[in-house]
Amino acid sequence: MIYDMTLADANGISITVCQSGYRRVAHRGPVYPPESYERRIYRGRSLKDNQAEVCPISTSFVPALLAVNKQINAEAINYLYGHDFVFENTTALHSFLAPMGPRNQQRLSSIEIMAWGNSGEAKGHNYSGLTLLAGATNLKSLRITCDVSYWSNQPGRIAARVFRDGHWFFEAYGAANGRKDAAVDILELDKSNFVHWYRAQPTDMSVSVERFKVSLRGLLGVKMTGKSRK
Repeated sequence: MIYDMTLADANGISITVCQSGYRRVAHRGPVYPPESYERRIYRGRSLKDNQAEVCPISTSFVPALLAVNKQINAEAINYLYGHDFVFENTTALHSFLAPMGPRNQQRLSSIEIMAWGNSGEAKGHNYSGLTLLAGATNLKSLRITCDVSYWSNQPGRIAARVFRDGHWFFEAYGAANGRKDAAVDILELDKSNFVHWYRAQPTDMSVSVERFKVSLRGLLGVKMTGKSRK
């Protein structure tokens, strides 16, 4: 009951990033889906009016509880990191994981990424953030709830983009779980990736999703037979 009141939020834990003393610092904050923002020529990106948060913050955490004694620390830290973590973008993911040691990374259970960097510095955080995720070998769910390839809806090209940015994680997860393509089973990619911006939606989206997974498994060194593709 104490952990529920001090280290839990039924909505999950939403993580964003802010600037503090020339440092990027991850912290709990409101996270919105990518379509909630509009681009302006001079002001950059701004939030549209009356947008709903993905996982609204309903409680305040008391992390000082972890310092009470060793027993509480051992119990509560697993309780805390067992939450669903929702990241505003890969920059927030990188800022969250960078100061975290490998022991705590292994405690992570569920991660959702709401936005992928498309250019400049933000694009570099796709690779660096997922590289740091290589320590999270006990993940049960990795959801990428955004477009990762803006210029193509081809499953093979999308798989190549995901592999290029995340191969350190995929390979580390596979080595820890005894199968090269183990991470493909926990990965959920938003279906909007397979819809071209000016073309009609595929009639059978599940076919595109399966082709993406087959391509990703191939990049991880797993050869799919005709029977396994079916």
